[in-house]
Amino acid sequence: MRRFWRKIPRQLRFALDALLALALLTAAYVALGCPILGETAHFRRAEKANMMGPSKIIDRLDVPKDWPTVSWDRLLIGDDGEEIVLWFHQHGAGSGTLKRLKKSDGILLTPLPECDAADAADLLKDGVMPLFLFADDPAAVRATVQLRLSGTDEITLTQVRGRIADIRAGDPGSRERFFLFSLPVTQELLDAYKFGYYRTVGYQAAIRLYDGEDRLIETREWIL
Repeated sequence: MRRFWRKIPRQLRFALDALLALALLTAAYVALGCPILGETAHFRRAEKANMMGPSKIIDRLDVPKDWPTVSWDRLLIGDDGEEIVLWFHQHGAGSGTLKRLKKSDGILLTPLPECDAADAADLLKDGVMPLFLFADDPAAVRATVQLRLSGTDEITLTQVRGRIADIRAGDPGSRERFFLFSLPVTQELLDAYKFGYYRTVGYQAAIRLYDGEDRLIETREWIL
């Protein structure tokens, strides 16, 4: 075999080595679930199947362990201007679930919209409920959400996004293009969630957006 290999011209041996290296890299890439490029291609196909897109991909998230139990572990977020597009899927899988959420005058506040839970309140124990706030105004770098859970209970969440997040201690929860809040799951929230799970009115929320100088630039009432 060694003598046979030496008889092969050097250029051909180099080409065979390159092909072998490419095959090994391709096998490793497939074994990892074809990340990023494959994920984007699957998302674009899902958009076409829903006769929409292409939206601008603004983030990709792995599901944190303290989120509610869901049947997927990856979340891809797109923005087409009028709507936010969420694609839930398993890492490396070619199929997933696509959700379209419409903004209201450039703003959208939404909890985790895809949770496979027979009793969601039980799955929220010892965790957090993520709240996503999308705001088109680029001047908005800090946001607060005051959420009324009942007639007497309310909670206020604060988050920053973009460069100001790095300047102000680099909060790991902040994102570049949207605000990601972590709503602590308290007993009051569990009770409110249990008793309000099927109610159609929703929960009242007050959104306040601030610029880099901490000046209030917009206030919005929202039903969550």
